[in-house]
Amino acid sequence: METSFISLSNFRKIVLNPGEVLYLPHKWWHYVEHLETAISINVWIPSPDDDRERLKESIVQLLVKQMTNVSDDETNRCILNPNMEEIVLNSDFNSILKTMSFCKNVGKDKLKIEEKTEGVVNVRI
Repeated sequence: METSFISLSNFRKIVLNPGEVLYLPHKWWHYVEHLETAISINVWIPSPDDDRERLKESIVQLLVKQMTNVSDDETNRCILNPNMEEIVLNSDFNSILKTMSFCKNVGKDKLKIEEKTEGVVNVRI
C-alpha cells in the first residue's frame, strides 16, 4: 500500500532489517508497513497508567462507535484507522460499556490499596 506522508512535517521514517528491534516510547503514534513478507511482534510493556489509558480509549471508542452508527461507509472509512475498522464496527455498545466498567473498577480497587498503604492519594480517572 502506497502511503503519502507529504502533509506531515514532523515524522521519522525507519527501515528495520531482519533481527532489528525498534522501541517506541509510551503514546508515540506510529504506522507500520512491511516492505516484503514479514512477521512482526508487538509487545506492550506494562505501565502503572495502563488501566486509566484503557478507560480513556474505551470512552473514545464509544464515541466513535456512536458516530459510525449514523454515518455511511465512505465517512466511516475516513473516520476510522484501517486497523480499527473491524473492532469498532463489529463491537456493540454493551461490550464497550463493560470494558469501561472493568477499567473503572480496577482503578477504584488500586486506589483503595494505595490509600490503605500510603494514606490519601489523589488520582483522576
